[in-house]
Amino acid sequence: MDKTKRMVIFVSGGGTNCENLIRYFRGRTDVEIPLVVSNRADAFALVRAERLGIPTTVINKAQLNDPEVMLPLLRSVEADWLVLAGFLPLIPTYLIEAYPQHIVNLHPA
Repeated sequence: MDKTKRMVIFVSGGGTNCENLIRYFRGRTDVEIPLVVSNRADAFALVRAERLGIPTTVINKAQLNDPEVMLPLLRSVEADWLVLAGFLPLIPTYLIEAYPQHIVNLHPA
């Protein structure tokens, strides 16, 4: 049997795409969403995720740009895919290199 894919969603705003992804994959055995990450503590996407039982975390720019912070965080939830659902900051090169062809940008941010 194939390993369940674990998808971490990155958000900055309201979170309609985030909520839709969580609802779509809820109950499936092939995809799990173990974490929603935001660069804004006031992003409503965090509220949406928490209401749906998904853990959340807030990171600042320095943390995003620090591989010694982000890579252990993503490894701790065994992330296979990073989904940018309205995530506004520029993705650092080290994340692109760590997740080649496993980053999806849903929003032209």
